[in-house]
Amino acid sequence: MSRSTTTVIISTFTAAVAVVLIIVIATRASVIASGCFHQVAHIGSGCARLVEAGGGRARLELTDFATAEGTDLRVMLSTAPDPLENSGVQRSETLDLGPLKKTEGSQEYDVPPIGNLSDFHSVTVWDSKHEVNFTTAPLR
Repeated sequence: MSRSTTTVIISTFTAAVAVVLIIVIATRASVIASGCFHQVAHIGSGCARLVEAGGGRARLELTDFATAEGTDLRVMLSTAPDPLENSGVQRSETLDLGPLKKTEGSQEYDVPPIGNLSDFHSVTVWDSKHEVNFTTAPLR
């Protein structure tokens, strides 16, 4: 192989790597806030990350999550910093992200476009039938 062919191959490879890096950096989610779950009415474990997904979209990611079974569990963002009682959630502004998908394992929830996500300071798993705060992750 000639020296000029080798130079062309190396230049092409370098350009391809640069394009891949630009794509990875551009699509990587930016973390807005994160925190780990602790017990409130029931044991909870795992962590939550609120991330900007690009294009004005955001999502909530729960990793290594676990809590007890419940009747009508909802995932909610709350303006309360760390609601340790049911009333803390009830007095705060909340954003319902939908039903808890499963009581164990990693999962994601789309966050609807709203004003300022930094107004929300915790993630709560809420039993809407019994109005009970199962577990909360304060966000920082």
